[in-house]
Amino acid sequence: MKPSFDRTDNSILAQWWWTIDRVFFYLITILMILGIIVSFIATPPVAKTIGLNNYHFIYHQVPFMFLSFLVMIGISFLNQQKILQLTAISTLLLLILMIIAIFFFPEKKGSHRWIYLFGLSLQPSEFIKPCFAIILAHILATKKNDTSFKGFRYAALLYAITVILLIKQPDIGMATTVTIIFISELFLSGVPLKAIVILFILTLLALGCAYFFLEHFKTRIDVFLTSETKEKFQITKALEAIANGNLWGCGLGKGTVKYAIPDAHTDFVLAVIVEECGIPGFLVIISLFIAIIARIIYKILTGNKSLYAMLAICGIITQFAFQTVVNISSTLGLIPTKGMTLPFISYGGSSLLALGFGMGMILGLSKESFSKKGIR
Repeated sequence: MKPSFDRTDNSILAQWWWTIDRVFFYLITILMILGIIVSFIATPPVAKTIGLNNYHFIYHQVPFMFLSFLVMIGISFLNQQKILQLTAISTLLLLILMIIAIFFFPEKKGSHRWIYLFGLSLQPSEFIKPCFAIILAHILATKKNDTSFKGFRYAALLYAITVILLIKQPDIGMATTVTIIFISELFLSGVPLKAIVILFILTLLALGCAYFFLEHFKTRIDVFLTSETKEKFQITKALEAIANGNLWGCGLGKGTVKYAIPDAHTDFVLAVIVEECGIPGFLVIISLFIAIIARIIYKILTGNKSLYAMLAICGIITQFAFQTVVNISSTLGLIPTKGMTLPFISYGGSSLLALGFGMGMILGLSKESFSKKGIR
């Protein structure tokens, strides 16, 4: 992509273009394009199986991907203060919507996560992850600069409210993601390692309690630990598909797993890719995710960012990395299945919009100072 303006241009677009992390922007854009390609490969058989138009999911995925791209660009125009203001309003609204989803909307797949309006569904908890990272970062940065500020109390309160609502849905995977963000930002803000270890142990204990008190979570664990069960059908089929792909894959459109399992376009989309594109397809996807994460780590280590921006960026990229690892690991049968999408690749409108929201925040928070002489 070659901009139509040069470094001497002082317009808003020029300032935006020459201050954002263009490498990160390119990587995310490539990932989005791959997501559209994968939707054409993985979704038609699933739609046909459940009696829908072959292109039903594509008609939803492509517009949402484009909207996600626009959201990312729009958010990236904002400065740090504007992002904080937007996030504060969004967080309050999202918490209210999560309560509404729990108490006023019907159950779907064993949980109350979705709000249905005008024939569309919205999952507020998808958006709470990047918002939580931003607000937590602001609280911890303020605490660092003002020792009289009771930052840890506010951080704990924000965390408790968010996690309680997520467990109430229930969504243990999302609650775990928020916990990982919470622990990572606390660690980076300078909280003693002893406190981090205690939080980690408490998280493990909480997961243990969830096993005994939440039937849905218990079932997932039991299915994973049982060698052969009917409920383990999707994992078994996904692993068979990966094996069927061999080294070079069976060829685009020739895979069978997308006809066999209902979540081939969401939780198990990686199995579709590996079956049809083989190891090269797997390596392309993995390399792209690694490049995105590595780019942000590099920017954090070499950039001159405020503590608030650094913590917020770390929180969002931690969520991105954790979600990626969980999806891939569950597809490979390394951990129990958890309905986490593969970022920008799996089908899902709320997930796409929330990811675009988060990536836009990273672009906005990591912007460099504009200079007519140019910046690196």
